[in-house]
Amino acid sequence: MVQKAPQSLDPDPSVILSLINKVVRGRWPEDPDQFNAYFATIGCTPGLLFEHQDDLPDSFRGSLLVPGVSMDNGSWAALAGKLHFLGFFFYPGTQDSRVLAGLAFDVVRASVTDAYGKATDESDQGEGNRSALWEVNETSIELYAHVNLAPMLQLGLSNRELAVFPDTLITDKRGY
Repeated sequence: MVQKAPQSLDPDPSVILSLINKVVRGRWPEDPDQFNAYFATIGCTPGLLFEHQDDLPDSFRGSLLVPGVSMDNGSWAALAGKLHFLGFFFYPGTQDSRVLAGLAFDVVRASVTDAYGKATDESDQGEGNRSALWEVNETSIELYAHVNLAPMLQLGLSNRELAVFPDTLITDKRGY
């Protein structure tokens, strides 16, 4: 069930829950040739590839757009040909409008909780900054309310199995 949102939130939080549902109910692609079809299935369009600056030569990242949806930034990341992360920033604001990030967090958090149960981890960092994590099927859902400095709602969706893979490879490569 999608929580009722004030009209001031654009996009409507139901759009964010729909995106989450598509990712959670689908399968993460494990071949770059499947990425564009996958992005289309979840309602996204890939943008430009980012310049490679990672320690891992077979990693790549790119921008991600959600047509018709107001957002500040979207991105994806892959390693060894497997998609492992999608990231989105919604409701960008200024110090004067930071209330939107907190309000959006409350509405989206309640909707995700209704759909998938209680978060496996939640924290309050003070001054309105909060986070919540759910682990559903193959996907980790991370939600952050950033209300100071650069207010916005951050959504991270990760392939649970592959999310540790980049960290392990970086640790192995760097030796720490």
